[in-house]
Amino acid sequence: MSLLSNTFAHEGVRTELKTPPGKILIITSCTKDKMIPPLGPNLHQLTPDQLWDERDDDRATRNFGELDEYRVPAGQLYHGRQHLQLMQGVNLLRQSFGHAVIDLKIISAGFGLVSEEQPLPPYNATFANLSSSKIPAIAQRLRIPQKINDLMFDSYDCAFFLLGDSYLLSLGLPFPQKPNFPCLFLAGPSSHKRVPRRVPYYFVRVGQDDSIAFSYNLVGLKGQLFKLFAEQVVAPLHHAPSTTFRSDMSARERLSDFLKVPTPKQFLHIISPFRQSRRISTIQSSAQAAQSPLFTNLKSHGLKRPKNYGRSMRYFIPDWEDLVDPGYDFASDTGTVGKVKYRDEIYAHQIYKEPNYDGLLFSKNTVEDGAVRTKSVRDLGIHAFARFERPIMGDCGAFSYITHESPPYQTREILDYYQNLGFDYGVSIDHLIIPAFYPVKEYRYNLTRENAREFIELHRAGGYTFTPVGVAQGWSPETYKQAVAELLDWGYQYVALGGLARTKTEEIYAILEEVAPVLSEDTDLHLFGVARDREGTEMLHFRELGVTSFDSASYLRRAWMSANTNYFTEDGGRYAALRISPVYSSSPRVRSLLADGIATFEQLQKLEKEALKAVRAYDRGMLDLETTLGVLLEIDKLEEYNYEQHKALYRKVLEDKPWKNCSCEICSDLGVEVIIFRGNDRNRRRGFHNTHVFYKRFRKLLEQ
Repeated sequence: MSLLSNTFAHEGVRTELKTPPGKILIITSCTKDKMIPPLGPNLHQLTPDQLWDERDDDRATRNFGELDEYRVPAGQLYHGRQHLQLMQGVNLLRQSFGHAVIDLKIISAGFGLVSEEQPLPPYNATFANLSSSKIPAIAQRLRIPQKINDLMFDSYDCAFFLLGDSYLLSLGLPFPQKPNFPCLFLAGPSSHKRVPRRVPYYFVRVGQDDSIAFSYNLVGLKGQLFKLFAEQVVAPLHHAPSTTFRSDMSARERLSDFLKVPTPKQFLHIISPFRQSRRISTIQSSAQAAQSPLFTNLKSHGLKRPKNYGRSMRYFIPDWEDLVDPGYDFASDTGTVGKVKYRDEIYAHQIYKEPNYDGLLFSKNTVEDGAVRTKSVRDLGIHAFARFERPIMGDCGAFSYITHESPPYQTREILDYYQNLGFDYGVSIDHLIIPAFYPVKEYRYNLTRENAREFIELHRAGGYTFTPVGVAQGWSPETYKQAVAELLDWGYQYVALGGLARTKTEEIYAILEEVAPVLSEDTDLHLFGVARDREGTEMLHFRELGVTSFDSASYLRRAWMSANTNYFTEDGGRYAALRISPVYSSSPRVRSLLADGIATFEQLQKLEKEALKAVRAYDRGMLDLETTLGVLLEIDKLEEYNYEQHKALYRKVLEDKPWKNCSCEICSDLGVEVIIFRGNDRNRRRGFHNTHVFYKRFRKLLEQ
């Protein structure tokens, strides 16, 4: 199937255990990345228009003419990170207990609920980009709710649902047939309101904080967590007091023990040894810093500053279509009538007098995300499209094809793309090397280096005017050093280190220490996806080790993706936003509360309005803290969700009123609205503020 097929093997698996001690149902979603075989002349993937028509039939068995010969079993078709990690976990359990231990179903946005064996033709459809109002009707036509409801009659021991928010909406929760077994929903923080609060439905929160704790990209994290669960069941690699398994238990006993009480608490206990605690005291962090390679070398005679030290250091922010409506009315929560996407929306650098970053980074997959955006960028050029005069860097978006055997681009194609759109810097074609792909690390390493060599040779011969940036991938300090040394030998003056976004800071220090001696006076060194501000001095240390530029959107995206750190301050403070969700009839959260008889629609609307009114009154000094807190938490109390945690977080932010101490354009204009977690126009503006704060701290640090 691919170079990754051998990674499904696992040392220590006891293959003699073929009688399953129970049966697990897994419901997962299709992914954008697919293994599509080369199609014949004039053949194209099936489109949503062809798949979402009004006919009430089984799309999976429909005849699609010439495309039928290109069908691939669903279990092999999808190459997204979540699916690949999930399948590794599924195979581990099947190797120990036989195939029947897992019944895997996939929600396909084109064909409905399908088994992993079901052959599907090539198609390009997803629920991810659809409005929530359209998904239920399409799901009904694909018979997704009906088919999943039928499964609730079966005799499973438990079920895992690994679904994003859009795919959760396609289920039609709660099921008409109450499940006969516990159902664990692994989903993002914003999805908890879609999951019924009553047994046997259980919500397992999987958010940005968990992505950091488990050192894995959020896109594939749900699949990774199931894989870790399977590893601990089959052949534990880690033991810790928090796990529920005794060291003398067999694999059969471990799985049987879990299936007796398959709750979120039990699941999280099992994978807890893989979680990296971030609760480190000041004394501990200082001790770690003192022992890190940076301090054992820079503060002694072992390492001198690199030759390029003293070059300016710049911050690039990746573009993820982070725009807002300039005319949004926060009092009524209404946008500008007739607003046209992109044309009438604005970026952060159009709000602030000075941009919150030194440059932008556009990945090819985001530039070409949709026909309208693609045409606009091609017609205007990248600078005019972004309305940005400072430097813009372009790359190929390696995370978008991380599961492919090789990148989907050719060097000449990418060179012309950078030149034609007017990029200032263009990055060579790389292939990520992260732990999940270590079995093929040498192949990816050599592919990346050969692409870089061809890139600069053709750049030089073709007279291209943008600055070429050569990417180094690796899996150790030595391999990164070797890659950088080759790039410099080939003539690159700008090099970049890739694959380090989830790497610990101390490990990045070690890599930079190894790379620093080979840098020349005119070398620029970029870190992809790395910006650290936890201890307040990381960026300074990166500069001392030769880094001259970096990119990260983490400070922006934490405004809406983090469970408890959504608002940053210049003195290093971090606060949770006040969550006051809109109440509307199509909301799954509202439907669940109504179905449970907890409140009427009118009561929920009243609670929402009172919460907004109370927060605004408190901001004006017309309401005391305790009264405000009580009104704000009424819905949390009603839902019995995170009440105590929210109470502590909200008390802190209301006591400190950090928005009143910030003079930036957004906080000055929005006031308390910036701290309310409610919708894109508030949340993204809060992210713009966070980026502003980080950039000010970063620039101040460089003055030391």
